[in-house]
Amino acid sequence: MMATRLTNHVHQEQRKHPRTPYDAQIQLLHGRRVLNGRAADVSAGGLRIQSPLVLPLGTRVKVFLPLQVRDHGARRRRMCLVEGVVRWRDVWCGLGIAFDADMPADTQALLDSYLAACA
Repeated sequence: MMATRLTNHVHQEQRKHPRTPYDAQIQLLHGRRVLNGRAADVSAGGLRIQSPLVLPLGTRVKVFLPLQVRDHGARRRRMCLVEGVVRWRDVWCGLGIAFDADMPADTQALLDSYLAACA
């Protein structure tokens, strides 16, 4: 019985921010390596990448995200650079990247604008 409770607790939803579907090619920088992947969803707190990439938990990364945002009424593609850390990895699902809490204000504004337009 205790093992069942522990297993259920581990698999409970722990997200602070709702996910938004996000289908885009991204580039992930790890040290001097540039890795390509496909984003599956994004939130104010992080990103899920579908990729066979294997990076250790806790690895610091930078991710280039192409975002469609409204700029003076017109939709424009803007490239957003976010920094974060690998929080989870799974052979079937890819990587979970948690964004740094101290994201630059202009980057945060771009991400917030994108997420608001998708809501």
